[in-house]
Amino acid sequence: MKLDTTTFTRWTIVGLVLILAVLLAGGAWFYYYEEQEMRQAVEENLRAIVQLKAKQISDWRSEMLHDAAVLSESPFIREDVARFLAEPSEENVRNLRTFLESFTKHYDYAEAILVDPNGRILLSTKAKTGPHAGDVEAIVPALQEGSPVLTELHTEKHYPTPHFSVIAPCLLYTSPSPRDLSTSRMPSYA
Repeated sequence: MKLDTTTFTRWTIVGLVLILAVLLAGGAWFYYYEEQEMRQAVEENLRAIVQLKAKQISDWRSEMLHDAAVLSESPFIREDVARFLAEPSEENVRNLRTFLESFTKHYDYAEAILVDPNGRILLSTKAKTGPHAGDVEAIVPALQEGSPVLTELHTEKHYPTPHFSVIAPCLLYTSPSPRDLSTSRMPSYA
């Protein structure tokens, strides 16, 4: 029996083509599967990062408001502010400014400013630059609520760098109603 080499060659070519097609299909399926696995892993990692960042921002915001609450609720600060408002002598100014400078340094604020309810600066840890429009709007809610308020990120003429401020109301009480309202404003640069 004589083998036909052309038939053998044809079947060999068909077999090799089928094997090659199966290998290509398997490779394409494997590539697609690995791509989906990697995509899913990357999406899970990004979701975890987003959740961690959101938690960090929430914690940071809470920390800023707690810092301001410490300042706002301190009876010692209220006494210093009341003394300063009653008599803005050099000693009262120095005592209050020293505390505010220490507060800004250790709590990592750009500055601290004591303002009246209209936003007029009474005392500042830096040079007086005038009221901050973005902060004056936040003073009213802070005084009404009696608790610190965080402003939106904003810029000002004298502060072109985007920043936010924490408004800490310092309610000075005499019986039976509030006598004077002051706020401390602490900008922090983003």
